Amino acid sequence: AVQFELGKPMDYDQELVTVGISNAVSGFLGGYTGSYIFSQTIFTLRNGIDSRICGLVVAMMELLLFFLPIDLLSLLPRFFFGSVLLFVAVDLMLEWLIHAYFTLEKREYILVVATFVSINIWGLEAGMAVGIVLSALQFV
Repeated sequence: AVQFELGKPMDYDQELVTVGISNAVSGFLGGYTGSYIFSQTIFTLRNGIDSRICGLVVAMMELLLFFLPIDLLSLLPRFFFGSVLLFVAVDLMLEWLIHAYFTLEKREYILVVATFVSINIWGLEAGMAVGIVLSALQFV
């Protein structure tokens, strides 16, 4: 998703080393493993933010929320979470089912649509399995 947004190839080796080191440090300190927050990365790219301060602000806010003595989530209306999920779903569908049509090759786009349809018919795991098998068959 990030490479698609950047429009240029990424250095996968460097990205994997970075995630590996952070997961190792987190594991040694008793934390959970992690990965990228793709939505945050894409949000900062789209808004022209070229600084690591954004990530530091997110980390500091998460620490602040963790140490607060009250449960802030209980103060938010339930429809807020549904609307956020709906927004993310619509954004992803627009990006991968509409906008991708103009940037992907025909067979890659067909694979995206087939995976989407499979997930909606047979569920996430089976749909992803169909997408993996279909993508592997493109190389045979």
